[in-house]
Amino acid sequence: MTIEKVVEVLNSSPDDIDEKAFELIQLYHRADSPEQREELAHEVVDKLAYLIFTLPFFLTDNAKLFRGRLIGSMNQLFYAKDRLLYPPDKDNIKLGRANAEGEQILYACLDNPITIYSELSCEEESTLNLLTFKAKEGEKIIVAPIGQIDHIRRYGKAYLAPDEYTNLLRDILDKLSSPVRLAAYLADAFFADEFSKPDPKFDNEETDYSQYYITSLIAKEMMQSGNTPDGIIYPSVKLAGGYNVALTPDAFHSKCELTGFEGHFITKNLGYGMMTVHTYAHGTIIDDEDGRLRWQWEVQKYANAKTFL
Repeated sequence: MTIEKVVEVLNSSPDDIDEKAFELIQLYHRADSPEQREELAHEVVDKLAYLIFTLPFFLTDNAKLFRGRLIGSMNQLFYAKDRLLYPPDKDNIKLGRANAEGEQILYACLDNPITIYSELSCEEESTLNLLTFKAKEGEKIIVAPIGQIDHIRRYGKAYLAPDEYTNLLRDILDKLSSPVRLAAYLADAFFADEFSKPDPKFDNEETDYSQYYITSLIAKEMMQSGNTPDGIIYPSVKLAGGYNVALTPDAFHSKCELTGFEGHFITKNLGYGMMTVHTYAHGTIIDDEDGRLRWQWEVQKYANAKTFL
């Protein structure tokens, strides 16, 4: 769809679209039960998602992606790469920030492993296996950003995108009628706010995943847009300045290549998103067919500890 067509479609919205968007968001916030929120979530996403005209952008082979899994100790390692990817058994997949129940999605962090440490709530002596990957040479991973319009409104520029991208979005916003522009700001701010909420809390050993219901609907809507994105990108919930990516399995297998496997041990949590990390093992794939890994241990303990900022 051309920019002119996007503007035309958006400006054909009702004259009171801003008031309708505000009322719908307030109605959702007033819901007093998970069941009521789930029912309203469909209505909110169905009626407001079209206002989010954010253009997707590309992750090329210059972008480094990290996926981690916590383990019990340095003596415990995963010996199959699939154990480090998305959950293989759909029947055991719970509702997540960007996935419906039973839906496989690969979650990762962009460019800096400190984001994955924060997302996994690592503390001193936490141990994890880390997988790194990137786009294959010549491939582009298409991601739809969550909260991009809101970021431009707040900070005057898009996140993780060149000035040309910001200018293009501003150009679209400038061509919208005042009610439509305000409705777009409201819708994107609401979607971004829902994605920014902390993970669910445990209550009597049962986790309430209902807050993920609306974010999983938003993610599904963004991934099914006309630009056919491979996934979404959104600011980290636990680390300011960090970014998370959620990719479909098809996109991962067709467009990505694995670049490394490491065992990490957190030697010190300095706070403020800074940690000192010891890489105690390196893994390599020894069988491409079943993805078996061989690990090589570092002989000198903590000799290569590195501080990530």
